Amino acid sequence: MKSLHDFQQGYVTAFHWHTNPNGSQGGRIADSAKIPTGLFVDRSAIIQSGAMIEAGVIRIPPRCIIGKNAVIRAAATLKDFSTVGMGSYVGAGSLIGDYSVIGPDVEIGDQVVIGQCVAVHAGVDIDDNARIGDYAIIRERAFVGARCEIGRYASVGPDAALEDGARLGDERSLPAQVSLAPGERLIVCHGIEGARGPLSAAHDGQTIRWTFNGQSGLTTQALLQLDHTSEALAAFVAAVLASPSLTAKTRKSERAALPAAVLAQTETV
Repeated sequence: MKSLHDFQQGYVTAFHWHTNPNGSQGGRIADSAKIPTGLFVDRSAIIQSGAMIEAGVIRIPPRCIIGKNAVIRAAATLKDFSTVGMGSYVGAGSLIGDYSVIGPDVEIGDQVVIGQCVAVHAGVDIDDNARIGDYAIIRERAFVGARCEIGRYASVGPDAALEDGARLGDERSLPAQVSLAPGERLIVCHGIEGARGPLSAAHDGQTIRWTFNGQSGLTTQALLQLDHTSEALAAFVAAVLASPSLTAKTRKSERAALPAAVLAQTETV
């Protein structure tokens, strides 16, 4: 059982029931939370200690939870059953969709739109005007640049990065520690025997960037040098060179440096 000393030391948070502007009973708000005058808080919502909600936020919806020391800036909108984790920041004018969960220590910029049922894990940074589609997953410490678009059911791996203006399509995956620039196409291969993770390549039609087993390079020839006997790597190179958006000049340059066995395989793709 907690003692009076525990309360004095801050180990137990004191809450009170909020009274809404229309006189109805609102949700539970920690005494140390800061909320604007006139805020409507649904009876099932919870605002935890140290949280700060700026003026211009008009409603905290049903089953919404705002974590300890979280900040919700002016004109941000939270939808039903959404959660903003401890220490997270939601920028001005941003929207968090129904059933979406924002983990702890997440930074969300201004005018960001996050769809419904999105999971944003701890330490993620999302810059201004980004768009995150429904059911997307963004893993720990990932970075989503300004004006990026992430499609429905897409996933971004831990420590991955979308540079400003990049786009990840519906149901596509950006592997851990891989970056994607604007205009680049992404090709991913999973399940290579002995690999520590997927093999990925991104290209903008002219330059190819691959990442595999913690190494990276700019030519398919360098990729094959990791293991020139691997049929999986050869098949992946063939798939990259068959990409319709790759320029003829780049395709010709890459093919000129390939071993004969791999070159033969690319001609059949």
